[in-house]
Amino acid sequence: MKVLITSGGCDEPVDGVRFISNFSSGRTGAGICRYFLESGHQAVFIRNSRSALVTGEDQNLREYTFRSFSDLQEILYRIAETENDFDAVIFAAAVSDFSVDYIKSGDRRIIPGSVPKIDSDSGNEGDLAIVLKKNPKLISSMKKLFRNAVLAGFKLTNKAGTTEREEAVMKLFAVSNADFVVSNDLTEINETMHKFTIYTRNGDSPEIAEKGGTKAEMAAKLERLVKILYDRERV
Repeated sequence: MKVLITSGGCDEPVDGVRFISNFSSGRTGAGICRYFLESGHQAVFIRNSRSALVTGEDQNLREYTFRSFSDLQEILYRIAETENDFDAVIFAAAVSDFSVDYIKSGDRRIIPGSVPKIDSDSGNEGDLAIVLKKNPKLISSMKKLFRNAVLAGFKLTNKAGTTEREEAVMKLFAVSNADFVVSNDLTEINETMHKFTIYTRNGDSPEIAEKGGTKAEMAAKLERLVKILYDRERV
């Protein structure tokens, strides 16, 4: 199979030295990519330039790097214009829901990233206001951009119970039309544990396809599920 994998968080610029980001390290996406490569697949890996690398050289690997939401969006759309032969898209990137619209300093508006560094004495008594704008859901475009690809999305929650997690999963299914959604919660992730549940959609309800407790298990079970669906659709 030929697989496209996104990984890592987005860095939304404030000025030349500051940005807004999240906690994503990209290690999950890098591990999934390495597993697919070791299983004999081709991979296009799109990662944040600060996030985890796929270690080692592999002739079946092609890599792109991004920083911001707009960078990632541009890369995905550019790839889709020239390549529509992907068999699967693993959308593991922690994409920014918001980007910086402008920074308010007194009566002045500063375009994000337009100045080398905002002085600490800027604004009224040193205070600044960062105004955010909502980004579109990139994953909602994947089925349109890569029409024949199996799509797997990721939904991270924090201190959520089962009902809340499944509601979040169904919202992602609704906006993305994904074939699988990998659900995990921050309370169940640490250096030795990475619990997850992979869901499929059964009408208006989520259905558990696989569960596990480590990133290695996640990669293996996700590859198996994607390959089963890939093989079934090509019979």
